[in-house]
This record gives sequence, C-alpha cells and structure tokens, in this order.
Amino acid sequence: METQENLQSRLKGFLEEVQLQFSLGMSEAIQEFEKQKKNLDTFIGDVKSKISETTEKLAQTEQGNKISSKLEELKLQLALGTADTKDAFEKQTESINSSIKSIKDDLGEKYPDLVKAFDTNTDKLNSLMESIRLQFSLAKSDAQDVVEKNKKEISEKLTELVKMANENKEIAEEKFENFKDEIFDAFNHLKTAVNNLKK
Repeated sequence: METQENLQSRLKGFLEEVQLQFSLGMSEAIQEFEKQKKNLDTFIGDVKSKISETTEKLAQTEQGNKISSKLEELKLQLALGTADTKDAFEKQTESINSSIKSIKDDLGEKYPDLVKAFDTNTDKLNSLMESIRLQFSLAKSDAQDVVEKNKKEISEKLTELVKMANENKEIAEEKFENFKDEIFDAFNHLKTAVNNLKK
C-alpha cells in the first residue's frame, strides 16, 4: 500500500507531465516517447535483476524462463525505430501494451510490487501515447478553432486537477486511478470531437 505522500506526489507528477505533453508539438511528443521507451527499457533491466536477486531458482523454472523471455521481447519492441506515421505508431504501441499486460499477468501475485512498479513506470508512457494519438488526429483536422477550444477545456481541467492535488493531503489510491481515468477520458473526448469534424 502506498503512503499518502507517495500517492500525492505520483498524482501531482502525473498531472504535470500530462500538462507538459499536451503542450508539445508532434515531433517533440515523438522524441519524448522515444525517451520514455528507453527509460522503460532500463526499468526492465532492473526488473530482471530484482527477480533474479529475489530467487535464484526462478531463472531455472519454466515460469522464470517465460517471464525472462517476455521481458526480452518487450526490450526488443522498445528498441524498434521511431514511429513517424500513425499506423506505425499504433502498431508499435499495441505491441508494447500487449507485452506489458502479459508480463504483469505473469508476475501476478508472486511479485505484486513489480506489477505496481510497472504501473508507475508506464504511466508516463501511456499518457504520451494518448497525447501522440491526439496529435495525429489534430494533424488531419481542418477545424482548428474547435480543436483549440477543446484543447483549452482539457488544459483547464488539468490545471484544476493539479490544484486539487496540491490542496488535497489525503489521496486514496482509488482516487488516483480515477484521476488518471478522467485525463484519458478527456483525451478520448477530444479525439472523438476531432474525428467527428472530419466526417
């Protein structure tokens, strides 16, 4: 269980990061995505070390080999080149997310701290993915005034959430997850609005 201080710090960091990403242009967002892929790759190396330190026998078990193999597969996916097109980006993020989910499922009950660490280390990557998806949608939109209005609304919501995080001393873990869901819902709302404008 995370402490209130850690939850508040995580929430504040997450919201500030989303605000920053929301203000990035397409090329900056893609560069940041590549940086986060490298950070996740480093984290995976740490996970492999932690698993082998926890139990030497794990490496010799079928489950240990399976987890190790999946971690290597994820490292390979993270090492793929920059996704400059929407299709390439979607394909790459789908593979990364699928691998992360599979690894977390395998870690399951045996390593709950590592599952939580995966969540923490993928928060930034996930918000970047949403930001880049939005950028791809915006690039195709002709109605910039409507898009700017929606971006402004989301930006105001983010500012409000950061303010709430600063003022709220007790943040339940469930509330943190709800805040994250609200942010992603706002991104999805904007993407839907942009896609509807194209019809």
